[in-house]
Amino acid sequence: VDIDWEFPADPTRGGRPFDTKNFTLLMKEFKEAIAVEASATHKAPLLLTTATPAGDNAKLFELGEVAKYADWINLMSYDFYGAW
Repeated sequence: VDIDWEFPADPTRGGRPFDTKNFTLLMKEFKEAIAVEASATHKAPLLLTTATPAGDNAKLFELGEVAKYADWINLMSYDFYGAW
């Protein structure tokens, strides 16, 4: 399951300040639901991944907290650009 909430908490894109925490809570709820489903079906749990921006927009996420629930975090590296 890949969660791609592009810009939580970014007011210029319809986000609200508390969406940073809401994203973390969403990841936690997904992780818990995946564990329940795996236990009930006796199958391997689904992987939970997320795509997050790199650079300044990363501050819209609690990456340290999200990492507790995500099996994998994909950085959207196209957010990096420059003349290097």
